[in-house]
Amino acid sequence: MATLFDYLQWRGDLEFSQDGLNEVDSLIFSNLAYLRLDGIVSTEITDSPIPLAQIAEHFSKTDPTHPDSSNYYYPEKINKLLRETANTKRFKEVHLLAYMNRLDYKCSNQFSAVVFTLGNDHSYIAFRGTDNSIAGWKENFLMSFTEEVLAQKQAVSYVNHIANQLDGTFYLGGHSKGGNLAVYAGANVKPEVQDRILKIFSNDGPGFLASVVESEGYKKISHKVKSIIPKS
Repeated sequence: MATLFDYLQWRGDLEFSQDGLNEVDSLIFSNLAYLRLDGIVSTEITDSPIPLAQIAEHFSKTDPTHPDSSNYYYPEKINKLLRETANTKRFKEVHLLAYMNRLDYKCSNQFSAVVFTLGNDHSYIAFRGTDNSIAGWKENFLMSFTEEVLAQKQAVSYVNHIANQLDGTFYLGGHSKGGNLAVYAGANVKPEVQDRILKIFSNDGPGFLASVVESEGYKKISHKVKSIIPKS
């Protein structure tokens, strides 16, 4: 079965201006959203964006097994993906900005997002999935029966803020909980922001309560949602 690394060898020589963003690109960005970018990518959208290659160079000088280097689950694999992605023509001009990372045990809240700029006024907003914190797992559990958890509210606010500061159009996406946040944000941002969303990718993301699916906001963007569920 082909892997993300096979894809990079196959399509890594084509810039996004030559071949637009697809489901595999979305999955790559969703994986890179697990990188811990605190102190590397600024939280301020007005600060200079950081090239993906520069981030890859930074992580090449760190121990990939150290918990501060990447996500807690597959740090070595994600760091390898970062290195190989940054070496391709397709991704080398991608920049990152507006990194947000929040963890609050008192509120059972875990939220992280980052913007990848693709050129031609296109950006991909990636939301991180659940980490291994107690707060993250508890919030993930709350999503199964709560109409709106704090991370979902933060996702809406984040996209509205990004859209207010950046021109152009957007893709939203994430893995697992991150996919849920992407869809929820798309359904609840301002109508004028919804119009600028090209597509929303939910990579194995959990579903929603009926109140969300039946909302006018969700109905407006439902045709833009691409849900990807891996085969067992």
